[in-house]
Amino acid sequence: MRKVIVKILIMIKKGKKSYAELQELVPPEIRTKWENEQNSLKQKLILTDDFDWSPNLSNLEGKKPLKLVGGLDMSFSKVDEELICAGLVVCEFPSMKIVYEDFQFYKIDVPYVPGFLAFRELPATQPLIEKLRKTKPELVPQVVLVDGNGILHPREFGLASHLGVVTDIPSIGVGKTVFALDGINKVRV
Repeated sequence: MRKVIVKILIMIKKGKKSYAELQELVPPEIRTKWENEQNSLKQKLILTDDFDWSPNLSNLEGKKPLKLVGGLDMSFSKVDEELICAGLVVCEFPSMKIVYEDFQFYKIDVPYVPGFLAFRELPATQPLIEKLRKTKPELVPQVVLVDGNGILHPREFGLASHLGVVTDIPSIGVGKTVFALDGINKVRV
């Protein structure tokens, strides 16, 4: 995998970084394995807003109020391209007062490949959720905002969806990268 990381970094530095080019750098057996995992987990994805809570505090309609919102993001080292810092913040809603924060450094061994961000970032982010669940279960968020796409993804199962399924916490993808899907592109967003 290290050779793949090096090839991808060289391509990016040379300005060759199209979706298709980056996909082709992943060995076919790994790409197939990742696609199969996404397609399998996608069967567990819940696309309806059927929660026992509501963010609409003025009209709860028999539901509990939304109280805890989480956010997950990563920061990459400028010195070491394989070192990342994953962070989790949980806020009270609607005050947005921070009630929990944690981070961990993680050495990645998977390159960035569009459509497969979960395989790069989940090993660093999922343990933060699991640690919170074990140490302060009363602060596990009811919903998590994730820096990554959810269903706006080539297989409709991006990082946010993947994280939501494996942690059993509703998630919303707030990705910075717009995939050109269903007529959506950077111009039309």
